[in-house]
Amino acid sequence: MQILYLEAFFGGSHRAFAEGLQRHSRHAIELITLPDRFWKWRMRGAALYMAPRLPPLERFDLIMATNLVSMSDLRALLAPRHLPTVVYFHENQLTYPVASGDRRDVHFGFTDITTALTADEIWFNSHSHREAFMAAVIQSGRASGICRTKAGRAARKASRWLCELNQISSAASAVVMSVKPK
Repeated sequence: MQILYLEAFFGGSHRAFAEGLQRHSRHAIELITLPDRFWKWRMRGAALYMAPRLPPLERFDLIMATNLVSMSDLRALLAPRHLPTVVYFHENQLTYPVASGDRRDVHFGFTDITTALTADEIWFNSHSHREAFMAAVIQSGRASGICRTKAGRAARKASRWLCELNQISSAASAVVMSVKPK
């Protein structure tokens, strides 16, 4: 399988994960990266910057990106071309600790939600991270008041879909963990 891996913050643990995946995968993985600075600008603008600079998509079977690349933006920019997509949540902006004296910018959390909704699959770096994200998605819908608007019906449906996905993912994890290698 030929995988195009997009990383908008190529440094530290993000870089270690991408290079480790590339080195140890049985698949051919091509990295497209941006330097590890200005994460907020990366999250909002990486798809816009990367889309016209990507190699021909016909060479790939899958696009994999971290959640610092807005998948909804990327898909809109690549339309009508479409490859299956996976988003790896290295962290997320709904539950990531906020620096002392700062306030959480909910817009980045909503970018994570739309990214999760538009990806074909979402992967997390741990079970607890996935559980925390799913709970935060539901709480964000309630706290924002979006559930009291017409658009709220879509948001509630999306939250239910993510919760159902979480249940399926939990069941799949249990099955995978119960299979013993020969």
